[in-house]
Amino acid sequence: MEPPRFGPELDFKTPSSTYWPIYAGFGFIIALVILVTWYIGLSPAAREAREFLSTMPENRIVEIRLEPTSAGSPGAARTVRITDRKRIAELAAAFRQATSQSPNHPITQWSVTVRILTAEREYGGQLSQTENQGVMFWHNSKVTSGWSYGTFRIDALGPVVLGILLEKGAERE
Repeated sequence: MEPPRFGPELDFKTPSSTYWPIYAGFGFIIALVILVTWYIGLSPAAREAREFLSTMPENRIVEIRLEPTSAGSPGAARTVRITDRKRIAELAAAFRQATSQSPNHPITQWSVTVRILTAEREYGGQLSQTENQGVMFWHNSKVTSGWSYGTFRIDALGPVVLGILLEKGAERE
């Protein structure tokens, strides 16, 4: 006696033309995952940006800008432009201490957008002093948006940036 059949008979040896959308969907998902992985991790721009942040070559940096954000910035609510080589070296040294971090519900006390300008391009992201995670830096491809190049903890940078923002003679736009 043959067991009862529930549903259509599936023959995996010869794919039926009715299953092509499933195969196409899986193919699309796999291609998308490969593309995103390549762009975030392996693209020349992403690799170069991560290398720049880890080495922070101060001789290539022309200017660093600290811009207020909607989360609240200490000091005046205007952009601070840093062109002094000593200050750039101080900030670059603090950035070199960055460690990769996966934040867990950070509670922001204050934040600023950091733009690092070189002759070739612009790097940056959002720097936040948090109550429970230290000083976090969200590095993005387009500074305030775009692909995420990583999140870093840089506790040494918080006091340096706070001192610059609260300094009375800082160059502001």
